[in-house]
Amino acid sequence: MANDEKRRVLGIDLGTTNSCVAMVDEYGKAQVIKNFDGLNTTPSLVSFEDGAHEPIVGLAAKNNWSSVPWDTVAFIKRYMKSDEAFKKPTKFPLGLDPVEYSAIILKKLVQDANSSDELRDDPTMDVVITVPANYGGTERGRVEQAAKAIGLNVLQLLNEPTAASLAYGVGLDSEKTILVYDLGGGTFDATILKVNGPANIYDVVASKGLDKCGGRDWDYQIANMILTAYNAEYNTTFALPLDDEEMHGSDEKTQRMYASIMLTAEQAKKDLTSSRKGVVKPTWLFEDDGHSVRVEISNEEFEERTATLLKRTLDVVRNLVDANGGVSTIDEWILVGGSSRMPQVKKAIDGMFGCDARLTDPDECVAKGAAIYGTSLANRGIDNAPAITVFDILGKTYGSQYTEKSTGREMVHNIVFAGDKLPCEGTASFTTFSVDQTSVKDQIFESNSHEPTIEQQDAKLVSDNLLRFTKPLPEGSKITVHFHVNESGLLHVTATAADGSRLEYDYKAAGLRDERGLRGLANEMSRTRV
Repeated sequence: MANDEKRRVLGIDLGTTNSCVAMVDEYGKAQVIKNFDGLNTTPSLVSFEDGAHEPIVGLAAKNNWSSVPWDTVAFIKRYMKSDEAFKKPTKFPLGLDPVEYSAIILKKLVQDANSSDELRDDPTMDVVITVPANYGGTERGRVEQAAKAIGLNVLQLLNEPTAASLAYGVGLDSEKTILVYDLGGGTFDATILKVNGPANIYDVVASKGLDKCGGRDWDYQIANMILTAYNAEYNTTFALPLDDEEMHGSDEKTQRMYASIMLTAEQAKKDLTSSRKGVVKPTWLFEDDGHSVRVEISNEEFEERTATLLKRTLDVVRNLVDANGGVSTIDEWILVGGSSRMPQVKKAIDGMFGCDARLTDPDECVAKGAAIYGTSLANRGIDNAPAITVFDILGKTYGSQYTEKSTGREMVHNIVFAGDKLPCEGTASFTTFSVDQTSVKDQIFESNSHEPTIEQQDAKLVSDNLLRFTKPLPEGSKITVHFHVNESGLLHVTATAADGSRLEYDYKAAGLRDERGLRGLANEMSRTRV
């Protein structure tokens, strides 16, 4: 097959604050595709202007945020883990949930890419989408469903730090062990990988992460500094909502205040990052009151105010390194994610670990790495297509419920474990516990444990199904449960009883639509202009 017949694949970094799309060009180089506004990244915001049901996505939505915050959604990725955020109607505009908003954002990203000069004559729906390394099956399944809702062909979900390592390692002429420090807008991951450049092998050693620890949390601290000064000057008692879900449950005045001050704080953080003087003087106007406040913030004050946040990430890195051979085993330290630009990040990493961490294309490398890997997946066996091998790891442990006969305690027998190389699988056998039993619960639990068995209270119930027997079975009849986790970290379960009855399904988390509901969402998205 000729080179120009190779399948085009989009690498998509679906970010908390900004998203990015890349592809591999005709020369084999990963390139970011500019959006409709001519920008390399798209703000991950959705707005419904004047209550309309047709969403605006990206920069225009960001510009709308402070004027119609009740009709605008930001940071929606932070709620992919929250079952509460999926209870209908949600607190978000139009009662939509995080999967639906993610589908809207993805549609905008793909439409802009396929309208670009690079893809206009050869559009594609083949994608690799990146996710935080600490995402479990719940969040991964939700991301995949958002993509399926708009007709995307998801070749694989790829961990963000792994994608960044691909962007770094292509063309590397040696073998290195690298640590990727990934501080994005909403989450943090630290991952150690062995990269064999000549062989194009990327082997994940270990990974740890934090939920809700990203640039947005640094913005929040600046916003509080500004609001404190405002309250002092005008003798007011305003307080910031704790998060965006709480913001959407607040009165209109509070929503306006929250959106406008968070935008001001984000810009102040960027100015501090690039300021040679290390001092910024953001002015915040609270339009409802017609009052403004000008605050002087130094880098020293900002670092002190956010030191606890930075320490949380450093503790994760320290524990990860110590558990995997120590600092001497790391050849290269890579900083990715837009928030890793903050000077205090590199300063702290270099000081703690005695290294010279590299800030490597922080906003775009994840999308580029996803495009590189997607192109390899789609074109294996074609002339000149690089064969790239990725050994990623499972982020969570999954087990099946059983009752301990001697004590009656409800237990979980773990079958596949966090850190297992993907794809992975495991099998466990159980028995019926009563005479003439007609069914058994097939409950799946998720945890961070590495123990073979744990108590149910130490794990989270993520799936609850019932295996019905074809006939009553005697006590002690065998039931076999098999787990298979694919390269994307998605779990497939098969349960078989002694009578031949069988239950087989892909694990679907709370909040995921069934196939009928998914088709309905796809129809809605196909009618929606973005």
